[in-house]
Amino acid sequence: MKNIEVIARVLLIHENKLFLDYNSEKDFYYIPGGHVEFGETFETCLKRELMEENGAEITVGKPIKFFENFFEDSDGPHHEINRLYEGTINTPPEHIKDLEEKIHSRWIPLDELKHIKILPEVMQDFVVGYLKNQH
Repeated sequence: MKNIEVIARVLLIHENKLFLDYNSEKDFYYIPGGHVEFGETFETCLKRELMEENGAEITVGKPIKFFENFFEDSDGPHHEINRLYEGTINTPPEHIKDLEEKIHSRWIPLDELKHIKILPEVMQDFVVGYLKNQH
């Protein structure tokens, strides 16, 4: 069955570093967040996902942009609608945990973002430029 996946993502900055998740099985970084469940708002999704994956409490800020993404992997074709938000992390960074086996959290200095692979690719250049203009 083909579905459109609705995903909420949040930019979290602390001391000129961006909070990213790293998928150790597939070797790429991505902006934290997750799939919006039926009846759930983007904000509720982001708060739930960050708590489930990292034990982190966040405040969701203003929405930034929608991104549409198409790709294919071993699970077949995907069509994503990503909604990107600004946010604030309320949990001290030293208390953030990796609560899922394949997801590892990293704080990446803003000036190093252009040198790493962030998926979905349609977001990488925008995010690097956006953060450069904000900080």
